[in-house]
Amino acid sequence: MFLRGGGFAETQAILHQGMQVVDFFNLERSLQDRFVEAASGSVPPTPIAFKPARARAQVLLWWAVCLFAALASVGLLALGFGSLESPLAIQGAPWAVGEGLLIALAVFSGLRAVALDHDRDSLPFRAGAYVFPIGVVDAQTQVVRIHRFPELTDVSRRDKRVTLVFDGTRFEFETADPALAEQLVALVEQSRQRVSGEMGPPSSRALAALDPLADTGFKSPFTPTEPRRKTSPRYLRFGWLLALLAGAALGPAAWKARNVLSEERLYAEARAAGTAQAYLAYLGRGGQRADVTETLLPRAELQSAIAQGNVAALERFMARGQHGAIDVEVRAALKKALLAELGVVAAKNSLTALNEFERSQAHASLVQKELEQKRAELYQRVVRSFSAAAQPSTPGLVGFVGRLLFYAQKHGPEVDIVFRRREADASKDAEAQLTKSAYFMGPEALPSRYFRPEDWERREAAIGEELAARLNREFPADVLRFKVAPSIADDGTDNPKLAKPTLLITHRDEMSGAFMSKKPRGAFVGLGLTVRSAFLIPGDDQPLVFKFSAWLPPDLKKWEEPGATPKDLYEALAMDGFGRYSKKQLAFLLKAP
Repeated sequence: MFLRGGGFAETQAILHQGMQVVDFFNLERSLQDRFVEAASGSVPPTPIAFKPARARAQVLLWWAVCLFAALASVGLLALGFGSLESPLAIQGAPWAVGEGLLIALAVFSGLRAVALDHDRDSLPFRAGAYVFPIGVVDAQTQVVRIHRFPELTDVSRRDKRVTLVFDGTRFEFETADPALAEQLVALVEQSRQRVSGEMGPPSSRALAALDPLADTGFKSPFTPTEPRRKTSPRYLRFGWLLALLAGAALGPAAWKARNVLSEERLYAEARAAGTAQAYLAYLGRGGQRADVTETLLPRAELQSAIAQGNVAALERFMARGQHGAIDVEVRAALKKALLAELGVVAAKNSLTALNEFERSQAHASLVQKELEQKRAELYQRVVRSFSAAAQPSTPGLVGFVGRLLFYAQKHGPEVDIVFRRREADASKDAEAQLTKSAYFMGPEALPSRYFRPEDWERREAAIGEELAARLNREFPADVLRFKVAPSIADDGTDNPKLAKPTLLITHRDEMSGAFMSKKPRGAFVGLGLTVRSAFLIPGDDQPLVFKFSAWLPPDLKKWEEPGATPKDLYEALAMDGFGRYSKKQLAFLLKAP
């Protein structure tokens, strides 16, 4: 293939043979060295022009794949990073596999591109197209292609660019200026004529001097004889293994680091928002910090419950549990809400409302002290209100009512109005004397028939209801409530021991005198009524006592009314006496009875 001398015919055969293709690393060492030195311009033939090799599409493709895989791996890590709204904020284990595969692809592609670049960079000569006197040597890779000038089909120049075409293969060379381009065209033409034999057939030796890949037959005894070999770093030979190892090691590590950083971002965003929704989103995305579940989330939920402004919301929060770490805060918030509702209830000035508040609130014990204070204030207002209406001339009245209210505060509002009757022996004598009168009308006129216990019970009930109705106007029904209770027997004591606060009304009726009516004919007795009322409080030794007495003659004008009966006369007499007592009793207690 290479010239070692020879005749004209052999020279012509070599010149006109087509494009030659050789593998640089398969050449003899002397030819390899000669081409390297010629390409560098150290020995003839020196290049007339040179065009560096362009980046190969295959290398660019592998670099593009590497860049795509690297960007995809970064994008995979960035997907949902630190976002409370994204379900991918903390990625599961399958994403580590995906990350590892992308890293492996990026590493493999990069190593593949580097390997291809190394194939070119490891050449002992500059990769590119050389214009030698023999033709164009395309040495962009280790496979060298030789296009000889006899096969040149076109030479053209455009400005600073010279184009050479060999059987459809096109080479373009840039020069510094148009003059150099023109000079290159002239040199190419000159070389073409020389090697084509147009200027006379060249000898094989002359032709060899023009061809950097021709064997001149000279071998230096000082140069190595071992051919140059293609070298490649070991790591480039096992790119697939390095890629797998990198993916297996870096993928899970990047995934883990990414999740750790994303969790920190999630935590920071949740803390910045400070809402229950944010902390629930943090936990829902996979966050597991104990302070969120034990403190921060319960505190945020507590604030949401507080914002609703009612006790029920706080109690619903407490019913869910899991607030042990902030129990002090919860109880403080609940107490504050209870106090707010207690204030609203207290504004109603109703003991019933306060009692209902205590019964209905499961945690009323938190505000028990304040509740008792509100009750005390209510009773104090009642005392002040009664003081304004109380009879100022009655000694000890306001103090007694104060003690009564204090007792009622602990035992309930009911105050009984109880009557009891005390017998008078003189009444029988008055009736016996009446029967001796000439105007006595018979048994129907006996006064004892109209002053029996059952007669007094009816009158007591009427007067008792009158007293209760008037006294109840001065007090809220849930603070003090007067009611008529059944009468009791007289035990002979003024202040018997009773189980409840009681207005005990002890009355004694005495019949005396004789009152005659000629027309219509009749004989009647007068009524002496003595009443002692004692306001009693169990355990209190200072009762409020009022005494009343009156002697009442019968109203004979009433007897003169058509159809009047002794019963009517005596009934009016008894009710007149009780009526007078009732007015005096109320006047004893109130300014405006």
